[in-house]
Amino acid sequence: MFSDLNADIVESVLGEVWLETQLQLQSFASLPEAELLEKFRLAFGDRFEEQAALNIIEDWRNHNWEGLSPIEFVDNTQFRGAFSRETNTIYFSEKLVRDTVLQFETVEDINSDNQYIQAFVAVWLEEIGHSVEAQLNEEEIAGDEGRILAAVVIGESYTRDQLKQWQQEEDQNEIIINNQTINAEFSVVEDDLYGLLTGPVARWGNVNTIGGVNSVETTPVSISGSSELTLVITYSFMTTVPNYYDIDGDSVNVDGNLATLLQPFSEDTTKFIVDALKLYSDIANIQFQEVDETANGGEGGTLNFGYAFLTDQMGMSDTAGLAYTPSSLLEFPYSPNFDKKIGDIWIDRNETNFKPGTDGFFTIIHEIGHALGLEHPHETSDGDQIVGFKDNYEYTIMSYNESKLNPGVFPRTPQILDVAAIQYLYGVNNNTRSGDDIYSWEDNENFMQTIWDTGGNDTISAAKQSNEVTIDLAAGYANIGLNNKTYKPARSNLQIPVNVIIENIKGGQGDDTLIGNNIDNRLEGNGGNDTLEGNGGNDFIDGGEGEDTAIFSDAPQNYDYEVIDNNQIKIIHARGSESVQTDILINIENLNFLDTNLTVHTLTAQKFYQATNQQGKVADLLKHNSGSIFQQIIDFLVTYLVRLMVHLAVLIVVLVH
Repeated sequence: MFSDLNADIVESVLGEVWLETQLQLQSFASLPEAELLEKFRLAFGDRFEEQAALNIIEDWRNHNWEGLSPIEFVDNTQFRGAFSRETNTIYFSEKLVRDTVLQFETVEDINSDNQYIQAFVAVWLEEIGHSVEAQLNEEEIAGDEGRILAAVVIGESYTRDQLKQWQQEEDQNEIIINNQTINAEFSVVEDDLYGLLTGPVARWGNVNTIGGVNSVETTPVSISGSSELTLVITYSFMTTVPNYYDIDGDSVNVDGNLATLLQPFSEDTTKFIVDALKLYSDIANIQFQEVDETANGGEGGTLNFGYAFLTDQMGMSDTAGLAYTPSSLLEFPYSPNFDKKIGDIWIDRNETNFKPGTDGFFTIIHEIGHALGLEHPHETSDGDQIVGFKDNYEYTIMSYNESKLNPGVFPRTPQILDVAAIQYLYGVNNNTRSGDDIYSWEDNENFMQTIWDTGGNDTISAAKQSNEVTIDLAAGYANIGLNNKTYKPARSNLQIPVNVIIENIKGGQGDDTLIGNNIDNRLEGNGGNDTLEGNGGNDFIDGGEGEDTAIFSDAPQNYDYEVIDNNQIKIIHARGSESVQTDILINIENLNFLDTNLTVHTLTAQKFYQATNQQGKVADLLKHNSGSIFQQIIDFLVTYLVRLMVHLAVLIVVLVH
């Protein structure tokens, strides 16, 4: 799963996370007994047996970890961590591990105080909390007990409202693990969602539609309703300063900033702004409609765009843009006429390049995000913030931090957390790109974006790429192209939300890694020595040119196969009474099964079939194939020993005679 990462760094990161988790539990267990029981009641209610809780605490105090649930790493973007009572297992998403590991260039860089390590520890403690609750209470209690336990173990400060929110949350849902659906409690992006909202009802339109369709299971307020109706939001472009601003000659007071020399946007720039608005209407139930700036008594549209020199009056650097965010507290006194200014967006005239992928275009989509109800992830005014590795462009356009994985690259779209937050506020657009779409990029292109696609038979194509790519439909990310500073391969620069389904992948000319999801995929390696994994469903896998490897997750004896038209191999997988999954392979030279690697010595399926004496079992290849290196060594030693014994026997006979 992590074969493309530095093995020493992976091992050291996981070791550091586990060590820090132990230390946190041991420190917590050293508290007085009465205080510990009170904290357990805070998390798990008051129906558990005290002695059972004390036994668990005693184990932690004595460094006895046998009672902790086993862990498993899985390809899943539904959660960061999860615990299932059904399997008594803690699951960590591959992406959580990967995002943590990729922050370190050497083993020496790793330390327990690092924010990425601490974020991972917090997830582990939360899932331990879920597993402890399963030991103490026969039935699941209301609330996110794991989140509460993690907070009290770490010593995290929280408000009474936050505690009430955790106690009311429902964090249990169905998740897909190894192509099976199980019930689990999990750590997802609800904190990330809250961390991007200006307020629980800060949006345009009727607040009763908030949360009607929401990819995050919990909601910050008890508001429900339908989000099927599309909200129309008007917009306009300023050519003169509206009369509700403080104007002194050609200077305008814009929320503490001095705006001078307002200038109309060029035709090209207005087009880019319209394109940016469309990015939001593509993902949410919003329609944007242009009106003249004189509409609404001279206040213009709900969103009103201005272009002027913006000078920060607080002694800081110049401001690239700013926006007045919709608020549920309209009387909040930023300045006179504040309610009329809500929705106004100002762009600094020093920004002149607004093509997608530039700082200018990023500023536009960032400020539109504010005007629709989003805040910076680092802001703490409402008690919620996004911390750690998610406070960067890879996850949200509302961040001030570039992605460490893709330095110098600006997002072209709202990112994966922005999608969740905007859809929470306005509902989901289920009609965007519902046909058969192909997503492709120029060779070595610098980009960062999130795909929103609602249907059809879709393809992510890296056919133009000369360098290796990684595309993982299961984990919901891809590495395609280069970053903009070091010109090294990009990492996690393409994001796929959990409720978006992409069916097909085309590789490029490099040694690519292509991983499907649990539906029927078509994976084409193209050039290079590729690694392809169907990962569930009935898949068509074409390695193309080069020495290609198909990955299968089970032992070879659990597969059958057939030959199709002397050129293709049909691999059939059946586990007991489970449904049969069939993959068709072409141009594959190597098969990698659980604990067994096989080499297909010929390029024709017929000879491949004959190598098994036409019995149709993939496991039979072990008898006619070099197999793994370990198997080759065993075979060599057995053959050598047999021959040696024969020679010794002959020698003894000769000596006797």
